[in-house]
Amino acid sequence: MAGRWDAPELPDFDILKRFARDQLIYLLEQLPGKKDLFIEADLMSPLDRIANVSILKQHDVEKLYKLENKMVQGVSDQLCFLVRPRIASVKHVAEIVNADKAGGRLRKYKIIFTPQKFFMCETVLEEEGIFGDVTFDEWAFYLLPLDDDIISMELPEFFRDYFLVSDRLWAEVQPSLSNKYLSDIGACESIMKKKTKQDFQELLKSEHALLEGFEIRESTSCVEEHINRQISPLESLRLMCLLSLTENGLISKDYRSLKTQYLQSYGYDHILTFANLKQIGLLTEQQPGETLTAVESTMGKLVTDKAVGKLTDAFSSLARKSHFRALSKRLNLIPRTEEEYDLKVPRNMAYVFSGAYIPLSCKIIEQVLERDSWAGMEEVSRLLNNNEFITIERSLDAGYSCNAQRIILVVFLGGCTFSEIAALRFLGKEKGYKFVFVTTAITNSFRMLESLLES
Repeated sequence: MAGRWDAPELPDFDILKRFARDQLIYLLEQLPGKKDLFIEADLMSPLDRIANVSILKQHDVEKLYKLENKMVQGVSDQLCFLVRPRIASVKHVAEIVNADKAGGRLRKYKIIFTPQKFFMCETVLEEEGIFGDVTFDEWAFYLLPLDDDIISMELPEFFRDYFLVSDRLWAEVQPSLSNKYLSDIGACESIMKKKTKQDFQELLKSEHALLEGFEIRESTSCVEEHINRQISPLESLRLMCLLSLTENGLISKDYRSLKTQYLQSYGYDHILTFANLKQIGLLTEQQPGETLTAVESTMGKLVTDKAVGKLTDAFSSLARKSHFRALSKRLNLIPRTEEEYDLKVPRNMAYVFSGAYIPLSCKIIEQVLERDSWAGMEEVSRLLNNNEFITIERSLDAGYSCNAQRIILVVFLGGCTFSEIAALRFLGKEKGYKFVFVTTAITNSFRMLESLLES
């Protein structure tokens, strides 16, 4: 497919890098002469892709510092700060400026907000008493090419701000939105230091059991073991969320038990974490009907304690069918294969999870492209909490051929994973599509949960 004569060329995304670099250089030159550059931590990697150290040095940046909690005052008579429009970042800048004022040192200060400056930033500067001591600019850096088909806004905070806090400041993502992936040996060694082969295999086994809906009681026990061994607060949360999502919420007994054990192991300040997870729908408690609860209670008295857990699970499944299980069956998210999956010769998108699972988002995209619309996806829509799918009719050129290779733009709000990217790349290769990915950030389950932690 890639060699077809009618295959369209992907846009040259490097132009976005060049534009961002030229704009940043222009802003730096507005502070002529030698200067120190303080960079917010999560901007360092994107900045390195756009303008590396040698380029910055060419434009009179003498030293670079990471803007963090510890006090670093720099050596130049001019300080430039490259930050996100966050209250904490502005306060760090204010600490440096106020320390200079207290020591009687006079310097010039410039703050470059990216991608834009919010009104609250000026308010904080006024409260800290340095509003008149600094100048401002905006670096309208919205889209960073990570590969020839991946564009990221590099906004890791978007997921929490938009979906949890319902903060629409970013959306009001960013006019642009509204109008290699193998780990190196060093990374593998680092991972293996933290995980034994047995632990990793047990984790995979538990995750697959949860997806399949098998041995839920055993899977719950596995989560309890992770919590009690204090393996990792994020890994334990991830398993709890996976159990909740695949079962349409945890039954009350399990939810309260796991929550109590988690708080005892990792700290009671995580009560707010559970509130966040509940609000966003990642970890919820089932609300069984009163009739079933009464029957369950009566039956529980007639059987042994060992059987009570299984009865509870059975009644819970009667009270609330798993939407995930129905989606999985409807879309064939878990391919059935008798033979071992050969990762060197992948047969479908499940290869990104060793043949065990196809990402839901990727399967939906595949189905829509096959139908060329959302027609026939009503059941899927219902199982996804009746989210509405809207199709915008496109006008076709006179010379358009339905067999021509198409470029498909996929936009992920809140972040996308490398697994989803790899799966859709495989789909494009098989079906003759070229995918272009736009996302607010590259993420994974740990980064997503980390943004919801309160501790």
